[in-house]
This record gives sequence, C-alpha cells and structure tokens, in this order.
Amino acid sequence: MCDKIKQPSECSEEEKKRFYLMVLKGEQVDKYKLRNRIEEAKLLSLHYKENRLVGIAALKQPYKTYIKKVFSKAGVSEEFNKYNLEIGWAYTESKYRHKGISSNIIRELISRLKHQNIFAITRTNNSKMQSILERNGFRKTGKSFQGRNDYIQLFTLSYDNEEKKNKRKKLRLERFLEKSKGNLK
Repeated sequence: MCDKIKQPSECSEEEKKRFYLMVLKGEQVDKYKLRNRIEEAKLLSLHYKENRLVGIAALKQPYKTYIKKVFSKAGVSEEFNKYNLEIGWAYTESKYRHKGISSNIIRELISRLKHQNIFAITRTNNSKMQSILERNGFRKTGKSFQGRNDYIQLFTLSYDNEEKKNKRKKLRLERFLEKSKGNLK
C-alpha cells in the first residue's frame, strides 16, 4: 500500500494521466476542461497497490461561481463564502472497495489542511461516501438537489462549527464540575 499526496505540479505527467483516467471511470464528472481542473487542484491523492493505481481523491479549488451555484441549489447560499476547497473525484477500483481506501485518502487530505472549511457533494444514493464524509467530520448541509443525473447532497466541514462545539463541551464540563463541587460541600 502506498499513498501519495502532492500538488499537481509535483506529479509526473504519467501520474496526472492515470488520475484523469480514473476520474473518468467514476462516470460522475463532466470531461470538459477536466485536465485543467486537475492542474488547478490544491492536492491530488493517489493510492497504489503493487504499483497499480487503485484509488484517488483530490482537494479541489473550484471557482467561486461553481461554489455559489452548489450552495444556492442546496438552499444555503448565505454560506458559500466560507468555503474555497472541495473534496472530490474520490474513486476506488471495485476490486479494492470496502477496505477503507477512500476513507483513509479523505482523512489524509483533510489532515493536510487543518482548520480550513471544506465542502463535498455526493449522490444521495451513495450512502457509503456519505458515511465516509460524516466519519471525517462533515455534516449534511441544506437540502438535496437535482444534479445532472442524480440527486445531490452537500456536505460541509466547518471549523467554525467545530470550535463552537468544543466551546459548548468545555462549558458543559465546567458547569458539571461546578455542580460537583457544590455537592461535595
């Protein structure tokens, strides 16, 4: 098992070609300007088994117009300015699925960018990817909407929300400790 996470400029032409072909295998992405969008990604993740590329994902830097359109369709257009990065193009060869490859790839990509808000979209019938996103801290955001072929759900990982959640936990703990002190007297 070998994971490589690097900027597109650090990838060989062969790696980018293999990444591109695997994105197309997922049959969920418009081919139009895909090579350019791969070059513009922040990070590409390539997972190999015995020198064979079997899993991929990327941390994309989509255009603001695309982000605004996604958040608007999900009914949360007021939130689109908080997000500049998208997890996407996640695909694992069928023979290697259910082995944690996509989950590990996504966790690694997120860990490279601590405390940055990230979004992802996935088909509403892709419960496996939804589960992977939720296990990695994403939450369903807004309503599902009609995509090109399927219904789509927006997921967000917001460090604003994580910080608020941690503050609430800390406050609850402090209250509990205060009550505990009162009971000990």
